Amino acid sequence: MKQPSKPTRAQKEIISNNNLVPDHWMVISESRDTLEIVSRRSGRRKVLTK
Repeated sequence: MKQPSKPTRAQKEIISNNNLVPDHWMVISESRDTLEIVSRRSGRRKVLTK
């Protein structure tokens, strides 16, 4: 599995548009249609559509 990374500004906007706090999430992978994120605190994963 790829190491999670900090979200970029554009990724932070996608995360906040889904009613989440960008500072609590890290990015695992990004494709054209989706953004896969993992929680810094609990390790829970989510897949967001762009």
